[in-house]
Amino acid sequence: NVLGIAGKKALTEAFEKLAADRILRVAVLTGAGEKSFIAGADLKEMMNLKPRGAKVEHTWTHRACESIRALPVPVIARINGHCFAAGMELAASCDMRIAVTSAAFGMPEVRFGIPSGMEACLLPQLIGWGKTRELVYTGRHIDAAEAWWSGFLEKVVEPDALDAGVESWVAAILQA
Repeated sequence: NVLGIAGKKALTEAFEKLAADRILRVAVLTGAGEKSFIAGADLKEMMNLKPRGAKVEHTWTHRACESIRALPVPVIARINGHCFAAGMELAASCDMRIAVTSAAFGMPEVRFGIPSGMEACLLPQLIGWGKTRELVYTGRHIDAAEAWWSGFLEKVVEPDALDAGVESWVAAILQA
């Protein structure tokens, strides 16, 4: 569940299309399978990028995050596993975040000499400046309990309760 430029374009296009849906009341963003929400950008793709290509890649991360924030209905991040780098930025762009107890979070790109993307600027409003600096400067991973305690997550559930947790929010939103 890495997200390259093509995936970021597709995600942006999907959210832009959803924004035009007048019936839509809530959206849920999740990863495929049970291992990862979004494990970050495609490092293999990034390895050969020149400065112009890197700018394009970062721009698509920004556009994907922006399209989530621009959706006129609540967006729930259904975090079913690893949530790293661009994945954490995309989750931060959502209105609400629920994760399984086994999920892990972080900005590990700094360990590879890649600065955290500009969407990391969303983190301080959720987890404060200190925790943001810790994650962005060190690349340290945190577990779901620490992500909840820090304020990144609204809810942490066992894997078999993830869908029920999402559905309870969706039902409440639809009733509101």
